[in-house]
Amino acid sequence: MSTQKLEHILRNPPAVKPPADLLADLQRQMVLPKSVTSRATLPFWKQWMPALSFGVLVLGCIVALGVQTSELIQLKRENRTLQEQVATKGVTSEPQTTFATAPGLSAAEQEEIVNLRAEVEQLRQQLQLADQLRAEQEQLRQQLLAAKERLRDEDPFAAYKEKAESIACANNLKQIGLAARLWAHEHNWQLPPDLVSMRKELNTPKILVCPADRARTAALTWEEWTPAQVTYEYLGAENSEKDWEAVVTRCPIHGNVGVNDGSAHMNRKLMMENGRLKLFHAKP
Repeated sequence: MSTQKLEHILRNPPAVKPPADLLADLQRQMVLPKSVTSRATLPFWKQWMPALSFGVLVLGCIVALGVQTSELIQLKRENRTLQEQVATKGVTSEPQTTFATAPGLSAAEQEEIVNLRAEVEQLRQQLQLADQLRAEQEQLRQQLLAAKERLRDEDPFAAYKEKAESIACANNLKQIGLAARLWAHEHNWQLPPDLVSMRKELNTPKILVCPADRARTAALTWEEWTPAQVTYEYLGAENSEKDWEAVVTRCPIHGNVGVNDGSAHMNRKLMMENGRLKLFHAKP
C-alpha cells in the first residue's frame, strides 16, 4: 500500500456503526444518586436538636463547675476561720461541717479538698491545745495575782518591784517586735510564723520569758532552749508587717502587748478587727 493511500485512509477514516443495543446497555448500567432531603423540609425540632443538645451540655458543665467552686470556697472559708481562732485564742469549738465530694471532680481538685480537710482537722486540734494553754495561763495568772497580794502585805516595796517587772516585760516585747520587723524585711513584708523562726534576729532566748514568770527559767542559749521556756503569746503568724497596729505578742501575766510597728504598750485596751487583735481607739 502506497503512502498516499495510507494518508488518505488516516484523513478520511471509515464511519464506525455502533451496536444497536449499546444505548440500552448504557442506560441500564447508569446509577443516579439518591435525592437529598432539604433541611428546610425537616421538622422544627429536628432542625434545632444539635444546637439544643450542645446548649444542654454546656449548661450541665457550668452547673457542675459552680458546685465544685462552692465546695472549695466553703472549705477555704472554714480553714481561714479556724486559723483566726487559733491565732486569737477565740471560741473553744466550731461546728463541724461535712462536705460531700461532688461527682466529676478532677484528681487535682479532689486532692485539694482532701488537703483542706486535713488542714481543718489539724487546726481544730491546735485550737483545742490553744484552749488548754490559755486555761493554764489564766490559772497561772490568778496564782501570780494572789502571790502579789501577799507580797504587798509582807513587803512594802512589792508594788515597785511589780512595776519594774512590768516595764522589763514591755522591753522584752519591744525587742521581739523589732526582731519580727527585721525578719519581715527579708521575707516580703510577712511576719515570721513563730518565735523560733526569728531566733537569728532575737540573738538570745532570755527575752522570751517574762521577769514575773516564776514557773519558767530563761534559757541562756538556743541550744538549751525548749518550747516550754516561752511566756509570751505570739499572734503575728501570716500577718503583714504593714498592719501597724496589729498585736504581735502578748504577755498573759501583765497584759502588755507588742504591735507591728515595734512598740510595746502597757494597760492598753484591745479590740478584734477582721480576725486580728489590735489596739483600741475610741471613735470620735
